Amino acid sequence: MVLCKPTRIGSASVSRFQFLLSWSTLPTSNFSEGINYTSYENNFIIQYSSWSKSYRILVKSNKGSFQIASSEDKQEISKDWKLIIEEFAKEVQHVGTSAFSDHHLQFFFENLFSIHCKSEVEKSNLDSKIIGDSETSELLKAIEELKPKSEILKLIQESSNSQLSAKNKQGLSPLHFLCSDPSESKDSVELVKSLINKGALVNAKDGDGWTPLHSSCQSGNLQVSLLLLKNGANVLSPTRDFTLPACYLVRHSFTDNSHTELQIKILEMMIDSGVSVNSQNSTGNSLLHHAAVLEVKK
Repeated sequence: MVLCKPTRIGSASVSRFQFLLSWSTLPTSNFSEGINYTSYENNFIIQYSSWSKSYRILVKSNKGSFQIASSEDKQEISKDWKLIIEEFAKEVQHVGTSAFSDHHLQFFFENLFSIHCKSEVEKSNLDSKIIGDSETSELLKAIEELKPKSEILKLIQESSNSQLSAKNKQGLSPLHFLCSDPSESKDSVELVKSLINKGALVNAKDGDGWTPLHSSCQSGNLQVSLLLLKNGANVLSPTRDFTLPACYLVRHSFTDNSHTELQIKILEMMIDSGVSVNSQNSTGNSLLHHAAVLEVKK
């Protein structure tokens, strides 16, 4: 699922004006369920951006609009569309009216997003128990023991799908280890690219719900983070304490301007993919709280 915390659609900055202009309403024929749902004062709609190649779901009220889901995958957004309409219809029946205030709408969809997050965490806890054949995975051992790049590349090509995503007792896969490398060396980028191309699971979770994207953002490895995003990494995947990868990304302060520019680009990609700047983990820390704990990286 691709639900996100409801984000009010405001005015466009100059740098994002082209992005916002590119959104357009899709013809009803594009979705079997239809793409317009009106319930008195509230109107739900799916839009598509030819510029960013992504879909989003908006709920429009008398006072404004909220984005409540986004994805590059048509099937994912279609499933979320069906879920949103069903859950909203239940809320209308329960309350007896759909004349909701913006505050009620925001609260309702924030609650729906939280339920989604919890189900994702529960699923990740189940997934983390499927450790895989780590004791016989030469690839995982080679990466853990920092073997030469040539040896690891050879093992990647020889590994089966189960070995590519095999996990150790902590639930860490080969991708987790490589994405934790803070050096941003060409070797680490090449190895990550090779693993992804061979079929490693980009959104595999460890025992704490961390994906490779969490690891690369936490280590400040921007090139690997960008590579993961371009290959389908889920920016809305929460850890056990509901922390998103973006929270770790904003902790870094780079002394090099080119790194800072890439960091901002990655953050914009995450926001455009549904991350709310007001996202909070289980302790109430938002992106701004994390950004205040800067880690200077040269």
